[in-house]
Amino acid sequence: MRHLTFCLLALTGFIGIAQANGDVYRYTDDRGQIHFTDRWRPGAELVKSGTGTPSRTAAASNTPAVSGNQGNSNQSNANQRLAAEAAARAMNQDVASKRAEQCKSAKERYDKAITARRMYKTDDKGNRVFISDAEADQTRLQARQAMEEACGTGSP
Repeated sequence: MRHLTFCLLALTGFIGIAQANGDVYRYTDDRGQIHFTDRWRPGAELVKSGTGTPSRTAAASNTPAVSGNQGNSNQSNANQRLAAEAAARAMNQDVASKRAEQCKSAKERYDKAITARRMYKTDDKGNRVFISDAEADQTRLQARQAMEEACGTGSP
């Protein structure tokens, strides 16, 4: 009976506050109890605005209240999100084109290594020094590994 009386008094008080043209805030204290007040506190949520628009403190408390500037804020957030997505797409295209260039270059080096009958290196004086067949095979193997790394496995 005591709780029912308290609830009725609280409801009557809340209705009286709601009928007055003031803001009503709800917050939870350290013990987990919910309180209603006409003054904003840190962590308070706007329950009812008596003026039809939330006060400045309600907007500052990150409550889901709707204000006239929120539409502009949402639009600018959407524009920022779209710009970020466009930048990410452009970056992905740049990365893909750079990888394609690297793959093409690696394939050309591998094709040259495979089709070459003899391979050579240049010495300090710029003269050609032909390498052995074992060194040529090792160079071809390295070219194939570089191509697979640049293009992905299974590349011809």
